Amino acid sequence: MTRTPLRPLARILDARARGENPKAIERENIRQRHEDMKDRARARAEGRLLVLGLFFFCAFAVVGVRMGMLATSEAQEPLASAPGASIAMQRANIVDREGRILATNLDTYSVYAQPPLMIDPEAAADELVKIFPDLEKERLVKDFTGKRKFLWIKKRI
Repeated sequence: MTRTPLRPLARILDARARGENPKAIERENIRQRHEDMKDRARARAEGRLLVLGLFFFCAFAVVGVRMGMLATSEAQEPLASAPGASIAMQRANIVDREGRILATNLDTYSVYAQPPLMIDPEAAADELVKIFPDLEKERLVKDFTGKRKFLWIKKRI
């Protein structure tokens, strides 16, 4: 960076020799310096904006390429990562001091219905009465044609 004096002496001496006021030259020099400083600051800001713009462009390009790769790749099902024994869902028996079983788990089944999904509620009631004679057909038909969305028919079979 070259330094220029605030008051260039040659121009001021010429102005004094002609009888002019040297303060006008000084004001012009200060104005020119301020313009130069503004131009340098503007160029620096434009450079920073250019770098920021390039950064965002690269970031969006990376995201776009990654999305494209995911869209064109074949979908894969996730695999179990931990091989080994499956978790036992059986609870332990409850025993007394001598080891006699007081309580145990029993697998039981239940029958339920979703009436809004039934095509023919009366035929379903007929078939259920054939399988479970203790059920009443009229009650089943009434329950199947009602407003309930879920219905227990028989628990713990």
